[in-house]
Amino acid sequence: MFVFLTACNLLYFKYARAKLMSRSKILATVISNGLLNAVSDVIAQSITCFSLLNPGTLTTRNSNSFNNNSSDMFANNGDNRYQDDNLGLDLEDLEYQQSLLDNESIYLLDDMNNNNTNNSSDFQLWRLICFAIWGSFMANFQVPWYFILNKLFTEDPSIVQILERILSDQLFYSPISLYCFFAFANYVMDAGDVLSFRNKIKKIYLNTLMVNYLIWPAMQFINFSFINKDDQPLFSSCVSVVWNVVLSMRNASTK
Repeated sequence: MFVFLTACNLLYFKYARAKLMSRSKILATVISNGLLNAVSDVIAQSITCFSLLNPGTLTTRNSNSFNNNSSDMFANNGDNRYQDDNLGLDLEDLEYQQSLLDNESIYLLDDMNNNNTNNSSDFQLWRLICFAIWGSFMANFQVPWYFILNKLFTEDPSIVQILERILSDQLFYSPISLYCFFAFANYVMDAGDVLSFRNKIKKIYLNTLMVNYLIWPAMQFINFSFINKDDQPLFSSCVSVVWNVVLSMRNASTK
């Protein structure tokens, strides 16, 4: 999927985007955003899958640690109980209880391991489609927004204009678009309800916005300083390939 989408992006940007830009900037951005967002989600899903491909080591370590701890516990209990004649227990009873506990812990850990492996190995096509749709949809606001920023701040010195555009973008566009993304992800991508949306906003919205402020002001400074006005939405979309990986993984973490 990654190779296919990468090829689609290369073909589009090499042969089709320039022609579409001369006809409709919004249409050209709709297609480019959709393709780039799809690549972002493939990367995010791949990272999640590969990070959970081999959880057996952790399971084995936890199982061994649990068994050792339980062995020590029962051994200590056995010594104490045998020292006390009134509370003495038969050694066979202790061994039987320990074997039951060990077997149950192994079954539980194996079941958790199998569930994690099955969940991580599933590629979510619907999630990919939704991410592509979101990117294409946001192009209808992204292009006019950059046009407004470049037209609104023109009277001050250049460095002041750049800072005004960055502040406007980060104080207005970013918080609103991020909130709308989590709403779209909850109600459309994850088929959630009001309660799950509130939980999502409570858990990850502010933290994600803080991460946004670590990345985007610097990227927008480059964008408004060195990139041609017609290509500023494209530069933003290219940076969004990395940013949308973060968004995709952050959203998936609340499911």
